[in-house]
Amino acid sequence: MRFRFSDYIYVEDAYGSQILGRLNRAPRFIKWMADVIRPYVGEKVLEIGAGTGNLTLQLVPRRLYWASDINPL
Repeated sequence: MRFRFSDYIYVEDAYGSQILGRLNRAPRFIKWMADVIRPYVGEKVLEIGAGTGNLTLQLVPRRLYWASDINPL
């Protein structure tokens, strides 16, 4: 019941906003993904498809970090 209505904060669209909203509620999964790739990430990062920045928040600070996404929201 806790998450029943929060799934509808983002409507289904071409950008996958609803999926990004669900990922916001999976902080341990996001942390695990960051832990897996962190050894391969340098001080200069270009993140394409950053979504709402879940992974970005786990990987900063860096000397240079560019995050981009096509979703205007």
